[in-house]
Amino acid sequence: MGLGMAVMAIPTAVLNTRPWGAPVFAIVFGAAGLRSLLVARGRMEGPHLHHLHHAVGAFAMVYMALAMAGAPAGGHSGHTGTGHLEGHVPAGTPLLTGLLLVYFAVYVVRTVAALVPVVAVTSGEAAWPGRPNLTNACRLSMGIGMLAMLLTL
Repeated sequence: MGLGMAVMAIPTAVLNTRPWGAPVFAIVFGAAGLRSLLVARGRMEGPHLHHLHHAVGAFAMVYMALAMAGAPAGGHSGHTGTGHLEGHVPAGTPLLTGLLLVYFAVYVVRTVAALVPVVAVTSGEAAWPGRPNLTNACRLSMGIGMLAMLLTL
């Protein structure tokens, strides 16, 4: 997922993926999302539940790839006064983009909460119950990446 996000973030001036990029991204991320759904369908608990998050992320990538493919080249329409940034026409459906933004914002906040250690004070001494792990740091960076990509959509 991270590699796909990095490739999708490359400016079109450097790597022009039109017309093949969006269908390839949609197929690859769609397959990853379907696989995550199949793994998660058995039980909705523990690690299986996290596969639903992977499915949401993969389908968000499909959505962004297809939305960017339908956007005008460079994201400029040539007219202003629509309430958007000057010359910028949003790609995709604003409602779906907003829902995905909310989902990933909540995910990032929950991941940050998991990274910040809770200090337990027992008998006057502070004890650190556990150190944040690399998995949560990776989840945080991926969540922030998704937020950034959705914001630029």
